[in-house]
Amino acid sequence: MMNVIRAMLHGWPNTYVFTKAIGEMLLENFEKAKVVIIRPTIVTSTYKEPFSGWIEGLRTMDSIFVAYGKGKLKFFAGDPNSTLDMIPGDMVVNCMLAAMAVHSNHHHHNLFIYHIGSSRRNPVKYAEVTSLMQRYLTQNPLLDSGGRAIKVAQLTVLSSMASFHNYIAIHYLPFLQILKWTNMMCCNLFESIYANARRSLSASMRLTEFFDDVNTENLRRMIKGSNTEVMLDFDPKSIQWDGYFVNTHFKGLTKYVLK
Repeated sequence: MMNVIRAMLHGWPNTYVFTKAIGEMLLENFEKAKVVIIRPTIVTSTYKEPFSGWIEGLRTMDSIFVAYGKGKLKFFAGDPNSTLDMIPGDMVVNCMLAAMAVHSNHHHHNLFIYHIGSSRRNPVKYAEVTSLMQRYLTQNPLLDSGGRAIKVAQLTVLSSMASFHNYIAIHYLPFLQILKWTNMMCCNLFESIYANARRSLSASMRLTEFFDDVNTENLRRMIKGSNTEVMLDFDPKSIQWDGYFVNTHFKGLTKYVLK
């Protein structure tokens, strides 16, 4: 907690970006240092080490899981056939250690960038993840403030901008218009509620309007057959997505984040 407060006092939202900034500042003073950049995609809970399912705090797609599990997320804009590029946290760490081991014996100072993800070697579709999410939350529902199980409905996936705009026009714009006129007739009594609703809708509309891992593949080949490969597994091909999400990641979220 103290580290988080210290990071925020210096203008960083969390210790993650704070420590990255410290690393960048250190590199400025060591121009001839050997630099290896590890660039992960969406980082999820650990696959194996130190134990499966460990995670700290909500990360990217995990907020979708929580919102859906609490009954607050009814629809989502996205192509169900698109690929979600993610990688377990321990595989990112193993990739870092493997890169350090390989490059520690090199005398050149070329900058290497290792992009580590799963979309190329073991892709998982968005539709598969949402299906597994619904299955898990149906069998292991989250609880409301009264201790009652929250029942999740089928998540509506809007695969085009046209369907997204139509959904908003039918389900949200009428309510916003009614709230606007009610606020005007009541002398701005509901101004804060109306402003928040309008701002949230505007942000959602705006957000919906808008990598090569060859070096990492070469790194895997360089350590293939060695003890390093045995100790430092960062090959997403080994991930069985069905079992990982249902038995590891979602379970880890409810155990370590929603405790």
